[in-house]
Amino acid sequence: MAGNVKRGGKGRHKIPFIFADYARPDEVQTRAQEYFLWVVHGRTPAPLYRLRDEVFPKFRAAFDLERSRAETDDEIKKHACQALVDVMLKEEIDGLGALVEYQAVWAASRLLYDATDDLISWANRFNLRGRRFDVGESKDPDSLKSARIGAIWPVVAALETIFDWHFAPLGSLRKNRSPPLWRAPVRLFKGPPKDPEILPTIRLKAPVCNFPRSEPSAAVEVVEGTEQASWDAEFEPEEQFRSRIRYLFELWLNRYVESKKVAARDAGLVEVPGKRELDHFCWTARYQIDQAYISTIARENNKTEKAVEQAIEHVLELISLEKRPGRRGPPRQPKASRATKARDHR
Repeated sequence: MAGNVKRGGKGRHKIPFIFADYARPDEVQTRAQEYFLWVVHGRTPAPLYRLRDEVFPKFRAAFDLERSRAETDDEIKKHACQALVDVMLKEEIDGLGALVEYQAVWAASRLLYDATDDLISWANRFNLRGRRFDVGESKDPDSLKSARIGAIWPVVAALETIFDWHFAPLGSLRKNRSPPLWRAPVRLFKGPPKDPEILPTIRLKAPVCNFPRSEPSAAVEVVEGTEQASWDAEFEPEEQFRSRIRYLFELWLNRYVESKKVAARDAGLVEVPGKRELDHFCWTARYQIDQAYISTIARENNKTEKAVEQAIEHVLELISLEKRPGRRGPPRQPKASRATKARDHR
């Protein structure tokens, strides 16, 4: 999979799911999450093997039972999604699992709920749990739904992958790959606008400095001057004309680009991290899934522990993934004495 990575400048890797400079915050996060799943497949695929070999067979048995009850594929998927919501709520609300209503639903689809419990355990095993955000006293159903989905996005991606393996026409081929493939990435690509904004007329004006007369210490005011004259071949050398126009065009271009950036930020868009080190996502996958020590990752990549930790923290925040619980690092090797070093040198 590494062969599909697009390279940016200075040997950096460009995230293939991010192209534009500005996007909605949720688009940036979703694209980064898709990229992280892509890295997991290529660098730390243990979750996919476990999902296929241990969790998927239980869902397959549950799906077969549901189908024997004359359920359609869409109805089976809907029941599986509801089971996921119920199991997650059971973890959040004390006593929910003991309610008569919950027990009745669980008994009617026991295989499905047991498979969902295994899916949650799978996510915990590999530290694939989304971050939980406090929505305060908000009663907006859309806000609550978005917060809950955001907190379980890796589990949702895994359940969608199970759907793909079981129901899609070519799902068995993707399931039997080595490593198995996630479901198709979420499509967020937008086509060009139907009615694009036309570039405004370019008027090149040289800046003029107004120096204060009464207060020498006052700031110099820079304003636009008159429009530029065309090239007079009898008066001005061509090279001088080209240099003059090129300089003024760059001034106009800088002002225009900055105005569009301000408009994008005012519209609620955020700057996209267009170029990120592929290694940062790989370090995060190793830290979360393989539970590698930060000191080990730093030593293997010839980086400082602080640099690796900061990179991992940034990726975890970018993809909204809960950081795994810390654990004691490996014992430090004692420093060799001068006599030992001299002996080893011989």
